[in-house]
Parts: sequence; structure tokens; C-alpha cells
Amino acid sequence: MLCGRARAQYGDTLSNKDSLLEMFRQELAAKEAELVRKQKLLDEREREIFEKELTIEKLNRSISRQSQAITDQVDRLKDQKESVRKLQEQQEQTRAALSKAAEELEIRNKEINFVETELTRQKKHLEEQRQEADEQKSSLDREIAAKQKQLEDLNTTNELLNSRLLKAWVAIVMFVIMLAVIAKFYIDKRRDNQKLEEKNNALTLAHQEISKQKEEIASKNDKIIESILYAQKIQQAVMPTVTYFNQYLPEHFIMLKPRDIVSGDFYWGTHIGSKFVFTAADCTGHGVPGAFMSLLGICFLNDIAGRSNAKYVTAAGILTSLRLKIITYLHQSGKEGEQQDGMDMALCIYDKDESKLQYAGAFNPLVLIRDGQLSQYDADEMPIGYYENQTDRFTNHVIDLHKGDMIYMFSDGYADQFGMVDGKKKKYLIKRFKDFLLEIHTLGMEQQEQRLEENLAQWRGDLKQLDDILVLGVRF
Repeated sequence: MLCGRARAQYGDTLSNKDSLLEMFRQELAAKEAELVRKQKLLDEREREIFEKELTIEKLNRSISRQSQAITDQVDRLKDQKESVRKLQEQQEQTRAALSKAAEELEIRNKEINFVETELTRQKKHLEEQRQEADEQKSSLDREIAAKQKQLEDLNTTNELLNSRLLKAWVAIVMFVIMLAVIAKFYIDKRRDNQKLEEKNNALTLAHQEISKQKEEIASKNDKIIESILYAQKIQQAVMPTVTYFNQYLPEHFIMLKPRDIVSGDFYWGTHIGSKFVFTAADCTGHGVPGAFMSLLGICFLNDIAGRSNAKYVTAAGILTSLRLKIITYLHQSGKEGEQQDGMDMALCIYDKDESKLQYAGAFNPLVLIRDGQLSQYDADEMPIGYYENQTDRFTNHVIDLHKGDMIYMFSDGYADQFGMVDGKKKKYLIKRFKDFLLEIHTLGMEQQEQRLEENLAQWRGDLKQLDDILVLGVRF
């Protein structure tokens, strides 16, 4: 019996040990599972740390590249500043030379006008003397005729008196009188001829001097015109070619008519990524000063475009940056008597992929003709340059383009041109100009440009061209 109890107790003990062992095994399995889970978390953390280290290394390399790019841009900026400084020096030198040449030309013109006036006066005086000599000759002829009549009367008297002696004396007296009169007339005539010859010689010398001065002035004018023609080649070279425009705007025309060989109006275009930026601008003044401003504007626009990102570039942003450069490099601060050079401009960015057009304007508007209806996007009332009431930024307009849309950008030269109407000078005006654009907008590009040229010539007639003229048209 005791053995049975012992066996029973031993069996219970074994059973308890098995239970405990099973518990220990379960706890060990749970701890192993927990250890495996923690190991996985540790592996994931290590992977995250490794990936972050890779990201940091990439960022470091990117920062290094950006630093190098910034260094390169700074170097390029220094080079461009030096180029602009040299360009400004050349501009000042050329402007001074042209100013001096203009002053000399003005002095020469005044001298020529004075000499021509003096010649006219002397010619008039000689003509009066000739008329006086003719009158004296007529008077002398009348006196001779009268004397001859008296002689006839005396002859008649002598015949009546039958006195040959009296006839002889009368004849001698008349002969002496006639000799005296003829001698006096001859001496006076000779003296007048000598004076006339002296004056003719003086006129000949004066004419020779004037011819020499005219030749000198003509030579100087030729040299000035040669310089301006060379400047025209430079200006045309920096503006984009028609071939380049055709790559991005297949249907377009550009009508540029300088008033004085070189122009203060200019057009420009370039691509930024897949977008195409183009503009029509009107600089302060015309001729050589306007051309200098146009070169400065093109230089600054190229610099701005080269630094712009296609994703973020806007038409208003380009105009704002250009205005800041003009104000900075021309040292404009709004002081009284300061040069207020600048430019009016209409600038567009064409995004062919999105079929959108951005527009911003400084005084110059944008005209859009769609389905036979004309609308206008107004520009901001401030120039590219210092302006007392200017705002911080220009307004950016975004236009959704439709197939067949026609846009026009232009300077004020066409609308301001004078013509004769009912015997009075009148300007063409912007309303008449927009009506004419609406009339011709369905024609081809070459036909539109030709019609604009013909219409301008017909309106202007014999009057001089008042200002530079620029019209740029694009069909999308």
C-alpha cells in the first residue's frame, strides 16, 4: 500500500515536472520569438540608417555640385559685369564722339548758311548795280538822241543862216560834248566793270571755299554714316534670325523700320527649356542712343534667360528682373535732372506643350484676335526703368490658346505717324491701327507685313517718318 502511494506521489511529481518543463519551453519559445522580432526591428533600423547615410551622401554630392555651379555663376557674373563696364565705356566714348561730330556739323551748317546768305545778298546787290548800269546806259542813249536832235536843229538853223562857220563851230562843240559824254560813260562803265569783276572774283573764291567746306562736311558725314551702318550690322547680328524664330513660331512676321538707320525699337527671343520667350520693345529715343539702349536690353535679357528655370519662369518675373538691372546699371534713383532712360515692352512666353501663353507688358499692350473678335490685354502703366509710381512686380497674364489665334505686339511708332488729312497733319492713332489689324489678320504672314508697309507709305505720303516702327505678329 505504501508502495502504491509512493508510486502515485512519484507520478505526480513527474507530472508536475513535465508541466513545469512545458511552461519553461513555452516561455523559452516566447522569448525566442521576442528575440527574433527584436532582431528584425534591429535589422530594419540598420537598413534605415544605411539608407539615410546613402541619402546624406547624395545630398553632400548634390551640395558640392551646386556649390561648384554657384562658384561658376559668380565667375561668369564677374566676366559679364566687366563686359558691361567695357560696353558702357565704349558707349560713352561713342556718344561723346557723335556729340562732338554733331556739334561740328551744326557749326559747319551755320557757316554755310551764313555764306549762302551773304552770296545771295551780294548777287542781289550786283543785280541791282547791273540794273542801274542799264538805266544809266538808257539815260545816256536818250541824252545822245536829244543831242542829235539838237544837232539837227542847229544844222537846220545853219542852213537857214547859210553860215558855214557857225555850222563848223556848232559841229565842233557838239563833237566835243559827245566826246566828253562818251568818255565819261566809258570811264564809268570801265570802273563799274572793274568793280563787277572784283566782286565776281570774290564770289568765285567764296564759292570755292564753300565747295571745299561742303566736301569736308560730306566727307565727315560719310564717315559718320559708315560708322552708323556698321553699328546697324552689329545691332542686326545680336537680334535673333528669322530662321531661329521659325523653329518655335512657324507662322510669324516682324516689321522693323528704323527712322535713322539704327533703331531704338528691337525684337528678341530665346528658348528656356521647351518654352519660347519673345518680346517687342521700344527704347527711349531713336537712332544711335536708342540703339545703345537696345543692345543693353538684349544683353540683360540674355543674362536673365540664362539664369531662369523653365519650371518657374514667368513673363512678369523677367520684366521685373530687367527693370532692376536697368535701374542698377544706369544708376537711376529719381533725382532731378537725372537721365530717365528705359524702355516700353511687351513680353510673352509660349508653352507649346500646354498650349498656353504668358504675357506681361510695360506700357505696351498685347492684341489678340480670335474668331474675328479683337481683344486687348493691357500693360502696366510703368516702364522698364525708374518710375516714381512703380509697383513691386508687373502683372502676369496667362492665356489658353486656341488654334488660329493671332496676336500682335508693337511699338507706338505706327500709331504716332503723321499723315495729311484734308490739308492738315494728323496721327494715325491706335484705334485706326487695331481696325486695320482686324481687317488683315486672316491673311498670310508675308501678306500682312506687305499690307502694313503699303498702308503706312500711303498714310505718310511725303512726310518724314516720325519714330522707329516695330510690329510683331504670331499665329498659333
